[in-house]
Amino acid sequence: CRAAQISRPTPNPSSASAQPQAMSSMMQPQIILLKEGTDTSQGRAQVVSNISACTAVADTVRTTLGPRGMDKLIHDDKGTTISNDGATIMRLLDIVHPAAKILVDIAKSQDSEVGDGTTTVVLLAAEFMKEAKPYVEDGVHCHNIIRSYRSAGNMAIERVKELAVSIEGKSLEEKKSLLAKCAATTLSSKLISGEKEFFASMVVDAVLAIGHDDRLNLIGIKKVPGGTMRDSFLVNGVAFKKTFSYAGFEQQPKKFLNPKILLLNIELELKSEKENAEIRYVASFKRVYCMCSPSVLMILFVSPLSTDYQTLCSTNQLLMLNGTLFMTSWTSVFKVAQK
Repeated sequence: CRAAQISRPTPNPSSASAQPQAMSSMMQPQIILLKEGTDTSQGRAQVVSNISACTAVADTVRTTLGPRGMDKLIHDDKGTTISNDGATIMRLLDIVHPAAKILVDIAKSQDSEVGDGTTTVVLLAAEFMKEAKPYVEDGVHCHNIIRSYRSAGNMAIERVKELAVSIEGKSLEEKKSLLAKCAATTLSSKLISGEKEFFASMVVDAVLAIGHDDRLNLIGIKKVPGGTMRDSFLVNGVAFKKTFSYAGFEQQPKKFLNPKILLLNIELELKSEKENAEIRYVASFKRVYCMCSPSVLMILFVSPLSTDYQTLCSTNQLLMLNGTLFMTSWTSVFKVAQK
């Protein structure tokens, strides 16, 4: 018989000692330092607690929903606010619970994307969680509840598409009438609900005026104290809250029919150099030309209101209104070309 010798590797003392240390470090529990009063609950009890917190926040704005909704008075270090707008109330509430803060984010997203329905989305989210609470307490997993809600949402969207009314092929008046009804519905819970038909028609005209670009930033609102809500009106053009004022303004006409307006977009700055403005007497009154130099923009303009001179001005902002040249800034307007 021949004996077979099996050679085994000699264990490394350093590696042998390192292995128990690694095992011991893995078996040691992790130490996490938390602030005093921190809730460390988890599992089904924590989910139920989150649902209760969200429901309590929704109850705060529940009474503001609808045309008969009540206003809320909120007082904080910044002052007192009275409003029934869901986004405003949710923003002013001092919500500490992390799960309840999700409702605040929902209201902000709805307000930025749509501009309305903030209270509705908060109440719907809270009601969905409230209806799911008994199933969570009975042991149904949250993933199954979420999957069911998504399926129900898809079914609701399909049903809404079936009930949708197409406006293709309808006349402009029919489209405006339908849009006015939609606008009046959203105004039912606002402070101007008493005049919702009046303002709904105004809103539709303003939106249709900007075309299909949907650039809502082109629609401006000027608030003027005094008067009634019926005194509001829509200006299909550019409106200034304060009219121009300059020396002799009272004697000038306040209204021009079909005026010729020239706007030059140059820096708003009034220079005090001697070359800033210059008046020359010439014989011709029929030419209008521009001379550009690296330092200053020279504009030669003939005023039809004058009979014996034309004006050569070099300014940073010019406004030509109905044949009269103005040098404008943000705060004042100076007439420089009318005899």
